[in-house]
Parts: sequence; C-alpha cells; structure tokens
Amino acid sequence: MKLTNYLLLLTFSLLLLAGCDDGFLVQTNGNELNKELFWKDKTDAKKGIIATYSQLQADGRWGWFENHYIAQNYRSDLIRATRKDLPFAQKIAGFTFTSDNKAFSDLWEDYYNGIFYANQVIENVPQIPELSNSDKEQFVAEAKFLRGYYYLNLVTLFKNIPLVTSVPQNSDDYYAEQASPEKVWDQIIADFKVAKNTLPASYSVEDKGRATKWAAQGYLGKAYMFLHDFDKADDEFKNIIDNGGFSLLSNFTDNFNGSGENGAESLFEIQHSSKRPNGFTESTPLYNEQAPGIMGGWEEFFPADWLFNRMMEDTTASGELSDRVMGTVFFDHPNSTADGIAYADIKSDLGSEKRFYKKYLYSNDISDGNTTRSGMNVHLMRYADILLLYAEALNELGQTGQAIPYVNQVRQRSGSADLSSSMSQSQLRNHLRHVERPVEFAMEFGIRWFDLARWKKGNLSIKSILTNHGKPDAANFEEGKHELYPIPLSEINKNAKLEQNSGY
Repeated sequence: MKLTNYLLLLTFSLLLLAGCDDGFLVQTNGNELNKELFWKDKTDAKKGIIATYSQLQADGRWGWFENHYIAQNYRSDLIRATRKDLPFAQKIAGFTFTSDNKAFSDLWEDYYNGIFYANQVIENVPQIPELSNSDKEQFVAEAKFLRGYYYLNLVTLFKNIPLVTSVPQNSDDYYAEQASPEKVWDQIIADFKVAKNTLPASYSVEDKGRATKWAAQGYLGKAYMFLHDFDKADDEFKNIIDNGGFSLLSNFTDNFNGSGENGAESLFEIQHSSKRPNGFTESTPLYNEQAPGIMGGWEEFFPADWLFNRMMEDTTASGELSDRVMGTVFFDHPNSTADGIAYADIKSDLGSEKRFYKKYLYSNDISDGNTTRSGMNVHLMRYADILLLYAEALNELGQTGQAIPYVNQVRQRSGSADLSSSMSQSQLRNHLRHVERPVEFAMEFGIRWFDLARWKKGNLSIKSILTNHGKPDAANFEEGKHELYPIPLSEINKNAKLEQNSGY
C-alpha cells in the first residue's frame, strides 16, 4: 500500500474531491459521485478506502507538517519552537493563537474530509453486488477504524464538534450542529469495536500498512484510557500483548530509519513514500524541519531543556546514556551522530542552537536527492506504547507491582536501568508521566499532548506541567481555554449552528 495505488487515489480524487469546497464537508450536487458510474466493483471500493487513508497525510508534505504536526505537537512541553518564519506556528507554541489560525482550519478540514470519505465507503460498499460479504465487511470495518481515529483526534483537540455518520444529503446535513463529547466518544468506541472484531490480524506484503484488528484494539484501549475506564483498557492491551505477536525492535533507531517500517513493533503508521509518479508526492519534510542548518535543515524545533536534562539521567546500570537517548537527540557527545555525521565534525559550524532532535533524520529514502521529500513512515502507535499504556492502566487499578515489569521491558530494550520493584503507585504514575513516556516518545507525532489531555481529565493541571517544565510562554496558557483549540473561524462563519469554545 505504501508504494502503489497512486492512480487509484488520483481517480477517486478527481471524482470525489473536486466536488468539495471550503465549507464544512460541502459538496456541490453537480459533482457528487454518480452511483451508476461508481461504487460498481472492488476497484471502486479500494479507491474509496485509499481516499479515506489519504487524509492521514494531509494536503501533501507541507500540509502534514504545518497543519498536523505543528497543531498536535507544538503546544507540548517536549518542543521548543523559537524560529519566527512560521508566525502561525509560533502562536500555537506560545498560546497566543486565535480562531483564524490556518493550522486549525486545515486540520479540521482534513479530518472531516477523512470522515466524509469513510461515510461514503460505509454506505456504498455494501451495495456493490460483486463483492463477497467478507470483502464488504472488511472495507466497512476499515472505514470505521479510520473514522474513529479522525474523531478521536477532533474531539481531543476541539472537544465540541459535529458528529456526522452518514453522507450529507441536504444543507442541514452539511451544516451539522455540535454533538456532546460523550456521544462522540460513544461513536469512537463503537467504530473501534467493529474494526477490532472484523479486520484481519495481518495482510500480505503488498497491503502492509492497512489497519489491522490489533491497531483497532490498540486505539480502543487508548480511547478507554481517555475515559479513565482502566479495567476495559487493561483487557484490550493485555490481549494485544498475549496474542498480537508484537515485539520491541532490538535497535531503537530502527523505528525511525526505515528498516523497521510496518514491522514487529508497529501497530499503525502513516504510509509515506519518496516516489513521485506524475509529480504526486506522499513524502514529508520532517528531515529538514529538525536538522541543523549545516546539514541543510531549517531548525524549526528543538528538544525542550527539561527533557534533555531528563534524558541525561536515562542511563544504563553502568552509567552510560541509553540507546533511546542516543537515538533521539543530536548533541555534544563523542558518540553522537545524525545521518552518519558526527556531532564533533560540525560542532564549530553550529549557530546558537546546540541540541537537535534526530528521529526520522535519515536520508536513505528521499526523492531526487531532496531531503524535503523523505519517504520515512511516521509512527502513530508502537508496541512500546501498548506496553506503557498497559502498565499505566495496571498502576491506576492499584496493581503497581504487576505494572513495573512492563515498563522495564521498554527500558531494557534501550539498555536503561530497571526501575525498582518497590515503587509506589504515585511514584510510578509520576515516572510514567514525567520520565518514561516523554523520553521514549519524544517528538513523536500526536502522543505527548494527547497524554496531557487525558491526564487533564484526572484533574492534572496542564499549565502547572508546562510551567514546571520551563515551557516558553507557559505564562500565556489560560486554564479553561488553552486545553482546547478554538473552533476554526472559517467554520463558525459558514455554519451558524456552531458555538465557539470557551474563551475564544
């Protein structure tokens, strides 16, 4: 799926996407898909599901970074973003954003487009005569998984959102009112359950990267974690651990250098490629966004100082830095390298910034020698996340002694010294929140802020964490406001039924 199907996606886009204007899921009648011409066979079903996946990549490589990555990562305490070339990004990082920020409108549109495509598949695929029942069920379950994923993101980032589960038929359907967050979460759970019970456990080589039952079960467990339903989350994660056949890659960096893509540690990834048939691109500019200027990078964001200090404490039993630290940051250390370049060799050429992230900083899969076109997949869920979420659920259920070995599994892979088996529940909770998960998943897409958001439901103060961790401009964070993004102004202007989030 990673390297093929461009023409299928392009065909579907011409038929479907051209009909969408800038409004909320608006499609002019003259451009709607004609069921007499489309939704006729398995090829059409595949085009539909590929279009649904396509919104994971956003609108090309720039759209994914500037809208999805920045919107999901820049608010967190793991990122220090100081460059002024992207003012909208600086406003997100500094909590001075308003409802007209382009990242919000583009992110909203991308995810609702994905939901619209999913609903097309869900409604139309069952009516294709030539498809077997098992094929119909699988396509529908795949679409429901993706719809659940898009809604999980939307409800976490915006909270008060429309819930659209069918293809709009009139203006009232197009401009839907906001549903209660509880109703949205119910739909997310229902979609993930269908996907878990229907999708296959694995695919052939040519279809690797498509959502499996394990991906659905992982996200179902994560949804339960947001709802603090730890008993149910525990069951989902334990089943993956016992029966999913996943394992941690022996080399931490293989998660990010291309060699471990869709491999033993991967539950779900955004499929990228450096190939460019007919100029179509599915790549990312993540290499340049994080690389030092001397390596052709733009130095858009850096490791937060508190996180770097915490990483310097993540050591082996003999006191050496762990493999995950060496695989995450590029810094002044005799063994530190990035994309085959030793830090010592460029140290004298660096500007004011001296520490850099290096996950995905590999040029072995790029297009035309251009590092802005990296084909590295981006992880959405790793097995390490399952292990740590399971440990967190166990700990919240009062089973701290049973939880610690699962944390140590993750630590042992990188050579980090084991945690003491005598840790208390509060000690392990603090460790997971302020050490283990930040160090393991530093700069990875869509993890840290979502962690903070779900802990906020347990009365954790995000502002306090940002302040204690030295987040620049944390003083600008207003409690009761900045936990959520505003509903995009463009959507408010088009849909009179939408109400703005508090404080905006």
